[in-house]
Amino acid sequence: MNRNSIFTSLALAALFSGILFFCVYQEWLIVSWHVPKNSFITSEQKTLERKTIKLTVWKQENWYQEESIVVWETNQKAQLKTLIAEWLTLAYEEKILEKKITIENVLLSPSGNDSYISFSDTLFEKKWSTYKKLHLIESLLKSIRENNIKIQKIFFLMKDQPLIDVDLDFSQAWPISGFLFQEKI
Repeated sequence: MNRNSIFTSLALAALFSGILFFCVYQEWLIVSWHVPKNSFITSEQKTLERKTIKLTVWKQENWYQEESIVVWETNQKAQLKTLIAEWLTLAYEEKILEKKITIENVLLSPSGNDSYISFSDTLFEKKWSTYKKLHLIESLLKSIRENNIKIQKIFFLMKDQPLIDVDLDFSQAWPISGFLFQEKI
């Protein structure tokens, strides 16, 4: 090969490489490096299913129950987060909660018996009675029990700090069985 043909081959290779790089950079051409399925072993595989959950709130001196269809994972932490998010939405829509509150974090103890639930704001208004506050918490506990989430105690937090209330003590965990007599809906 003579010198001109080598130079021409290198110039063409550089031109095509530049065009290829430009197409990838502009996302006109997408390059995906496929990893074989069995190359990594995961400790927890997620399986998703559609499930109807039961949500309970205390409304107008009675238990009010509604069903909601959600995407349900096998992971208990994700189940709890989904359930509480749906419960908060229901409580807000039914005008039980006066402001939109979100769930920030859910943690489980290593044994899986205790749960730490952190909310974006306090669940209660200052003007609420202890009776109303207690029934709000009991309705959340009832919703968790009815959906068979296997935890025994819940620590209530606000912005990852213990929830502070003048009427109810949140420095200790609340048993999932609650404190009210089991009433029929």
